[in-house]
Amino acid sequence: MVTGPEKTRATLMDVPQNVDDFRSHFRISRNTFDIILQDIYHSLLLKGKGQHDTVSPDKQLAVCLWYLANQESMREVAHLFGLSKSTVHGIIMKVCNAFMDLGPRVIVWPSPVRQREIAHDVEEICKLPGVIGFLDGSHIRLASILNRDRDFYNRKGFPSMQLQV
Repeated sequence: MVTGPEKTRATLMDVPQNVDDFRSHFRISRNTFDIILQDIYHSLLLKGKGQHDTVSPDKQLAVCLWYLANQESMREVAHLFGLSKSTVHGIIMKVCNAFMDLGPRVIVWPSPVRQREIAHDVEEICKLPGVIGFLDGSHIRLASILNRDRDFYNRKGFPSMQLQV
C-alpha cells in the first residue's frame, strides 16, 4: 500500500487534469503543490475520531489552497469538496498553521553582503536606493463609493482601494 506524499497524484482529485486548469484553480503548479505537501504532510496527518480526521493530507492542502486562491465562501468550498463547513474551517486553520511552522525555514533574511548586492541591483533597475525587497499589495474593500465611480472597482468586481507595501 502506497502512503505518504508519494501517492498525492493518484489521490488528489482527478479534476483539473490540465496543468493550466490546476494553476488557475490553485494559483500554484502541481509540482509546487507536491513540494508543499511533502513539507507539511506529517503536520496534516490527523489522529482521533470523526469525519475531519479522515481527510487525507493532499485533500486538506487542496481545500485550503482552493479557499485561499478563490473568492468562495467556506460553504461553497465544503460543497465542492464534499465536506462540512466546520471541517473546511478546521482544515484551513490546520494547513495555515502548518504553513506558519515552515516560516523560519523558508523565510530567511539575506546576509549583509547579499543585502548590499540586492540593494545595488534594485537601484540599477528601479532607481530606488536602499531597497532589498518588495512585498505584494492587497485590496481594502470599501463599503460604498461616491457616485458609483467605476475607478474604485477592482478586477474581482468589488469596490476597493489598493494597499501596496
